[in-house]
Amino acid sequence: MIPNPIFYNNTTITISLIVCCLVVLAAVGENEVTIFSYIDNVLEHHFETFQDDISELYKKSFDNDYLIPKK
Repeated sequence: MIPNPIFYNNTTITISLIVCCLVVLAAVGENEVTIFSYIDNVLEHHFETFQDDISELYKKSFDNDYLIPKK
């Protein structure tokens, strides 16, 4: 169960995660970065960092890694 979910454009995010992102953005983003671009950057970094692990898990599940581009 997701505590305190917020629905926006068919996406669910918890209030605590929104607050955390907003605090980070206020501290380092100098009010020039939107929460959506911040989350996009975090996810992009996550997928780049863990690409090999994600690809392995995907292969185990589907025996195909066409969704994960090669480096």
